[in-house]
Amino acid sequence: MAVFYNLAIWVYGAAIRLASLWNKKARDWVKGRKNWQGQLEMDAPPCGFDLWMHCSSLGEFGQGRPVLESFRNLYPDKKILLTFFSPSGYAIRKNYPGADLVTYLPLDTKKNARDFLRLANPVLSVFVKYDFWPNMMKEILAEKRRAYLIAAKFHSGDQFHSWYGAWTQKFLQAFEIIFLQDDQKVSFYPDDRQIISGDTRMDRVIRIQEEQKTSSVLQSWKKGPVFIWGSIWPEDLLILKEGIHGPLKDWQHIIAPHDISPSMISRIVENVRGSSDLFSSGKIESKVVILDTIGDLASCYSLGELAYIGGGFGKGIHNIQEPLAAGLPVFFGPKHQKFIEGSESLERECGFSVSSEKEFFDNLKPLLEKENRDKASNTAKEYIRSKAGATEIILDHIKAQIHNP
Repeated sequence: MAVFYNLAIWVYGAAIRLASLWNKKARDWVKGRKNWQGQLEMDAPPCGFDLWMHCSSLGEFGQGRPVLESFRNLYPDKKILLTFFSPSGYAIRKNYPGADLVTYLPLDTKKNARDFLRLANPVLSVFVKYDFWPNMMKEILAEKRRAYLIAAKFHSGDQFHSWYGAWTQKFLQAFEIIFLQDDQKVSFYPDDRQIISGDTRMDRVIRIQEEQKTSSVLQSWKKGPVFIWGSIWPEDLLILKEGIHGPLKDWQHIIAPHDISPSMISRIVENVRGSSDLFSSGKIESKVVILDTIGDLASCYSLGELAYIGGGFGKGIHNIQEPLAAGLPVFFGPKHQKFIEGSESLERECGFSVSSEKEFFDNLKPLLEKENRDKASNTAKEYIRSKAGATEIILDHIKAQIHNP
């Protein structure tokens, strides 16, 4: 199997180099790894990094970030290396101030794995969720280096339960401890080295809501109940239109499209049909505000009473943790099965899955009563807070490794 894997890696690298001739993402992938040995040798501390965290892309970084930042706060003088596999993750976080060096993980060849570990020389390596590579894992095992896997989540359809699962399972032995998001332990890894820590993102969303500063313009604008429409896709617009012109016609609305392109903004304006203002204009007079900026949605949840989060009529819902943490009962489309907070919020009746505007209205009606809304709001806050603590659990083990290298 190893022979086939190494051949596949060689073909993969060749294919990306070929694709880089016309594909920007592939070109960024190749360019970012050019002379990576020389760059790492130049930028690495003389004694190596104290902590190396690897994430595939932005989603995984979101789960690793609370651990990284807690480590930085605890050990401001320790050296941190952050790597990405995806160009999209690297491009957005290449100037992330929480790490001493942000770079790409090289292609997973035997030589690259050896060279990378020699140059980075990490005291502890932390891999987030799924993105770990056989040759790197083999080298970590061979060199008896310390490594953790955090935010792990196993399921019947993953690589470890596939036809080649027996081969991939053995690479998990490179990890001293696996920190699980849920209680689904696996039989092919020692039980006493599997720790149910929970989801680190819960710690971050709680902190974000506690530290978030809301726009003074929007604070002055709020005169009554506000409905937040977050990460809206074209498929969500029918429910948005019917809601704004139906049972929510007397509410104020903040609409944050997933795509802030002029064409999507125009589609939202068409569906609103009445007056609306762009947040970027700085002058807000109508009952409907369209967030045509990036990064402001999270700060708006504290102004809201209810929220609808988009994506559930496409590939899957977006982040519902942030509105729940702010105490907003949240509506979302039918495709939420990949996200445990979707099903758990449904069970607690602070989350509501809707497949049509009628289903949206039916679930919305009881929540128009303040008493019912307050009850669901308290449930949402309690739910998120009950899931907190993963970062502290992981950090306690990291501290032990740093103090006893």
